This record gives sequence, structure tokens and C-alpha cells, in this order.
Amino acid sequence: MNNPYGISNQGPGYGQPSHGQSSYPQPTPQYAQPGYSYPPPPGQAPPPQYGQPGYVSYGQGAAPPNAHVPAPGFHQPNELSKLSDDSQLWLMVAAGGFWFGFGWITGPLGWYFGSQIRGKYRALGHHPCSSANWAWGIGIATTLITYVGLMFIVLAVMAIAGVIAL
Repeated sequence: MNNPYGISNQGPGYGQPSHGQSSYPQPTPQYAQPGYSYPPPPGQAPPPQYGQPGYVSYGQGAAPPNAHVPAPGFHQPNELSKLSDDSQLWLMVAAGGFWFGFGWITGPLGWYFGSQIRGKYRALGHHPCSSANWAWGIGIATTLITYVGLMFIVLAVMAIAGVIAL
């Protein structure tokens, strides 16, 4: 089978360059790539360099400073990600507060801030994220369970006190 590139696959001496030598002719300067300069002939000074001093030109190993600037909000937190983080925080506060017995304070806070976050989502034209809905719902449930439970305990104590007083 003939190789379309004119180089055989039989090693050095059979069309392959040996020891870093190229079998192809070097292009003339009129066909050179932009930004590439040929070494000067012996005895002549190198041509002046253009561009920023201290940086290599394109394609020679290093990029200029600030070569890629990400779009705003790509790696930086935007308003929706801040709302998502806040809703996850209030979800954990409401659930953890109920679990550890602080539902009387964390329930109303989760209810209030969950509602605020849901309103901000809607003001931005988005549906609220699930953690905002859960923070709001767990805040309501925690508040109701805690205060109804406290009311039941107070009524039970009053009933027991009334029975003892008779």
C-alpha cells in the first residue's frame, strides 16, 4: 500500500527523518505563519520583537495575561444561586431546630424566610426551588406541631390541676 505522504514505515534510511532532521524543506518567509520568525543568518542581529515584552507569542507555550475572562455569573455567585443557598440554609435550620427541640423559634423563622425566598424567586420570574418550598413547608409544620403540642401540654397540666383541686 502506498503512503500518500511519501514516507515509508520502515524506519530511518527509508524515508523517515533520523535524529530530529526533517526531510521536508523549510517554508520560505512569504509562506510563514504569523508570529513566527526565522532565526537570523549567522552574523546578523535578530529582528525587533513586537507585542508585549516578557510574553511569548501565540502558539509558543504561554498565554497572555487575562486571556480568558469568564462570563459574569459563570463562576461567580449570581442572585439565583444566592437564593438557592439561602433556602438550603433555612431548610436545615428549620429541620434541625425541630429535631433538637428548638422548633418554637426555628419553625417561624423557616416559615418567614422560606416565604421571603419564594417571593424573590417569583419576582425574578422563576419557580421557587424545592429547598425554598421545603423550608417554607417545614417551617409551617414545625410551628404548628410545636405550638399545638405546647398548648396540649398546658391544657393537660390545667386539667390535672383542676382534678387535684376538687
